[in-house]
Amino acid sequence: MSWQKIRKILIPLVLIAGLGVAELVVVNHSSKQKDAAAVDASGLTTSTSQLIQKLVGIVNGHPSTVDPYLRLAHAYNQAARETADSSYYTKIDALLAQATIIDATNADIPLVQATVDFGRHHFREGLVAAKKARTLNPDAVLPLGLLADAEIELGQYDQAVADIQTMVDRKPDYASYVRVAFIRELNGDVDGAIDALDTAISAGSKFSENIAWAYNELGKLRLRSDLPKATDNFQSALHVLPNYAPALEGLGRVAFFQGDQAQAEKYFQQAFATLPIAQYAIDLGDLNTVRGKTDQAETFYALADSAFAKSASSGVNIDQEIAAFDANADRHLDDAMIRATAAVHDRPNIFSSDTLAWIQYRRGKIPEAQSAINEALRLGEYDATILYHASLIATATNNLAAAKKYLTRALQLNPNFSILFSTSAHDALQKM
Repeated sequence: MSWQKIRKILIPLVLIAGLGVAELVVVNHSSKQKDAAAVDASGLTTSTSQLIQKLVGIVNGHPSTVDPYLRLAHAYNQAARETADSSYYTKIDALLAQATIIDATNADIPLVQATVDFGRHHFREGLVAAKKARTLNPDAVLPLGLLADAEIELGQYDQAVADIQTMVDRKPDYASYVRVAFIRELNGDVDGAIDALDTAISAGSKFSENIAWAYNELGKLRLRSDLPKATDNFQSALHVLPNYAPALEGLGRVAFFQGDQAQAEKYFQQAFATLPIAQYAIDLGDLNTVRGKTDQAETFYALADSAFAKSASSGVNIDQEIAAFDANADRHLDDAMIRATAAVHDRPNIFSSDTLAWIQYRRGKIPEAQSAINEALRLGEYDATILYHASLIATATNNLAAAKKYLTRALQLNPNFSILFSTSAHDALQKM
């Protein structure tokens, strides 16, 4: 199926959205609301923390009933999403094991298993679990979304579009609209992605973090071309969920691209203090690299290495993320190539192919880089980072016309695509 139908679905579905999501809406935040969700000392929102406490009691009171185990597993999965703490997946493993002993035919068990597999970046296993969930309960909608999630990571884009289309046709709600937004973005329809995220926010979610996430995704899309609106979106996310680390990072990127590096550093530090994951340490390392503060940059890159190691030790497959980090930093390239090759096998999507292309370019293996970048461009010329790499590879093959075309397109799509490379990309284009 072509993605073109997905591109147009919002018009008819807006008219009937209220019919599909009324039973789902518990939290329906708007940027004008005054009450924001609280966050406890563990990093969880109050709603998630309270839900977990309640469900633990229910599980203890009903040890022979499957449903409480699965509800608690869903709550732990939300906790993992909010805190980036992969230890929650081990807790879910134990719950699913007990639920399986009670009733191995329950369709929600593989459904939860798929979400755990995705959290660990085990997407092939997650696809198998999602398919099992759909087989056990073919009328359920959620398995379609999980199937699409796996298919996108595995580069099965046409099948993902088909499953998202079926999902949104059956139940137009937050879960379906955010997936519509992502598939539109992948195919270069940024305005359509913004429309879908706006509709997802209007549809609502029972978790405040979900709404904050959607506002943050809006900010990331608008960071490409409208920094004031991006700021509003990131601030809306913080209004829903104070100290929401992704939004703090977003504000840091706005400040950086507005030329205020000191303010950018403050936001990145706040994001990292709130949620000490590799991504925010890399932001700080990249910022110091741009400033010429090499020692400080290496300190933050070392923190990123530690954060990656912690995730890997808990069973999360982060080959693609580490490989991309090392390629950007132009270090450990032989090890990065091994990781990127594994990532292309485990997650054969355009971003894994791009990472491999970038590493091969860094290693001076230009024919191999060209082959990989061709794979990365198979959906079209819609991602600025991929196009930037394509331009460098084309330059290395002395195809200067293609290099200029790719670089021009990259900066038209997103002049703010990278802390490290946006400025050099603009400079390079002026010299072409």
